[in-house]
Amino acid sequence: MAYNVATPAGPSVVTSHDSGDKATGIIAIEGVEMAEPSPAAGDYIFIAQQTDGIQSVEVTDPANPIRHGKYTPTAGQRVEDVAISTNRLCTVWTDGFRVVNIGNPPAPVLMGFYDTNQSVGVAAHGDYAYVASRGDGLYVIDISDPSNPVATGRYDTTGQAYDVVDSGGYAYVADYNSGLTLVDVSTPSAPTLAGTYDVPKSVYTVAVTGDYAYVGSFSDGVYVVDVSTPSAPVEIANIYPGGNIRNLFISGNYLYIARSISGLDVYYIDDKLNSPKVGEFDTGDEAYDVFVAGNRIYLADFRAGSW
Repeated sequence: MAYNVATPAGPSVVTSHDSGDKATGIIAIEGVEMAEPSPAAGDYIFIAQQTDGIQSVEVTDPANPIRHGKYTPTAGQRVEDVAISTNRLCTVWTDGFRVVNIGNPPAPVLMGFYDTNQSVGVAAHGDYAYVASRGDGLYVIDISDPSNPVATGRYDTTGQAYDVVDSGGYAYVADYNSGLTLVDVSTPSAPTLAGTYDVPKSVYTVAVTGDYAYVGSFSDGVYVVDVSTPSAPVEIANIYPGGNIRNLFISGNYLYIARSISGLDVYYIDDKLNSPKVGEFDTGDEAYDVFVAGNRIYLADFRAGSW
């Protein structure tokens, strides 16, 4: 579903889309050239459907989404997360990491595969992807040749790596039962531990803006952590919207929280010490992932498709 967030305090529904399966992840691209015969630019979302692969949906007119093609691998593999680097959709599945070509957005096509085992989170920047792979920790994968992705390095985190974002030469890992782990990935072939911050309860997600990491504990709120000194992260505040925190996304001065059975919460985070809640929306089911582009919020709802 897309929400109009021109006024963040009052998100309003634009449309919903039944993706046909349980939606676990979502990402959007804006203003890309469509395939022939249409030369116009269009907007697309890519929905990670738990057992039904990656679905491409055109949202040029957000009130009338158009389902296009999808990529579905071998039966039985579950897709967990998606990220974009140029025209490469980086995806993680229960059996590993896949690069999907979205140069023609309506028709996603597999480019390459690398076995990263039990992968659940992915981030991508330039020619590298960063994969959170539970007990295997963090993989750094070279995708410069997307038909042959190769792991250049791996760091075995203390806990179970569930989510990752990259920023400024560091990978920030939501390490489930070990809190936040910062990994220096400035040398991709030799990722090294930069610092850690212990969070007492299960951590599924992390988001970063500037010198601050927002660490989402499933049941204990969002920890605001100053990471300006990566070797010594310091908690400065806690945002507590309630439990069931599944995913975080930061756009500008707003933090968007997908809260499983509770839907979407929006917080204004200009003041890192005091971040008021400014908006909310109940999807009616289990909000699993959130992505913001322009004045639209896109939500993946585990049982209600994409919003």
